[in-house]
Amino acid sequence: MDNEDLLIKSTISGNTDSFRTLVEKYQGFVFTICLNIIKDPHEAENAAQETFLRVYRSLHQYGFKGFKPWIGKIATNISIDLKRKKKTSNIVEVSFIDEVENTESLSHISIQDEIINGEDRKKILTLCGELPNIYKIVISKYYIEEMSYKKIAKDEGISIKTVESRLYRAKKMLREKWEVDSNETL
Repeated sequence: MDNEDLLIKSTISGNTDSFRTLVEKYQGFVFTICLNIIKDPHEAENAAQETFLRVYRSLHQYGFKGFKPWIGKIATNISIDLKRKKKTSNIVEVSFIDEVENTESLSHISIQDEIINGEDRKKILTLCGELPNIYKIVISKYYIEEMSYKKIAKDEGISIKTVESRLYRAKKMLREKWEVDSNETL
C-alpha cells in the first residue's frame, strides 16, 4: 500500500491532517483542470473548492483504483456542470463552498479548514436528512452521487432548471436550519 492510500484511509477514519496533505498535493492539478475547462480563474477556483468538498464527502466510496484520475474526473464533471450552467443562465450561482464560508477570505487554508471540519459535516448531513424529499434527493444526487444536472433531470423526470431551482432552495433551507440550530452563519 502506498503513502497516498494510507493518507486516504487515514482521512476516512477521521484524520483531517491527512486530507489537508491530499489537498495540498492535488490543488494545483485540480485548479488546472478547472481553469482549462472554465477559462475564468475565479470560477475555476470555485470549481476547485467544490471538487475538494465533494472528494471529502465521497472518499468513503473511493475504490483505491487511482486517486489522481478519480479526483481529476470529479474536477472535470464539476467544471463542465458549472460551464453549462453559466451558458444556460445569466445568473451565476455561487458555489457551495462560498456559501459555507462567509466569503471574507478565499485562502486555501481557510477553505481546507472548512472542508475538513468533521463536526460541521455531520451536522450538515443531519440537516440534509430533515429536508423535504424533493430537495433531499437532488442534494444527494448532485453532491454525494456526483450526478450532473442533466442526469438528475432525466432520472427525476424534471427539467434542468427545476434541478437548479431545487438545489438553490435546498442550500438556502440548509443555511437557515444551520443558523437556527447553531446561531452561526453557514
